[in-house]
Amino acid sequence: MKNLARFLLEAGKLKSIERTGWVREGMLNPETVAEHSWRVAFLAMLLGDELDVEKNKLIKMALIHDLEEAETHDPVVQRGKNQVGNHQREDEELAIKRMISDVSGTDEVFNLWKEQAVENSPGATKEAIILYELGKIATAWQALEYELAGADPRKLDEFWENAHTHVKKPKILELLNELESLRKV
Repeated sequence: MKNLARFLLEAGKLKSIERTGWVREGMLNPETVAEHSWRVAFLAMLLGDELDVEKNKLIKMALIHDLEEAETHDPVVQRGKNQVGNHQREDEELAIKRMISDVSGTDEVFNLWKEQAVENSPGATKEAIILYELGKIATAWQALEYELAGADPRKLDEFWENAHTHVKKPKILELLNELESLRKV
């Protein structure tokens, strides 16, 4: 239990790590990594049955998909349609291994994290691909909330552009379009 308690404290850091894109754009009360993970997990719960995936697996993947960011923080690798960096997968894998190394029963956590880490790469599982797209929806959802709260929509356009660049599944694209229809612009 001592190691589990240590791990929980480490994972809890996600509640205070602000997402880099929102900080860069000067958003009031920037969303944290934990808040983003909650959005993705909530979307997985709501849409999992309609997306021809293992729903419970998708929800679990959503909960842990950014777990390593407790150590690596929130790197920006895309802006709009542009790739501006790359995930440092080796560093991320080392971080997740360090976080769970002394905790029994975390093989599932590591295996799910590793499966989702390939995201939209060739050979990715259905769940990893769907999770990636749900992450884009979660970001658009947050952008919409900022805009409706009074943020300059021009500062948020790149997040919508990024979502439209990467969301391909018809059901997820339909949700993206519905969210976008609620924008003020």
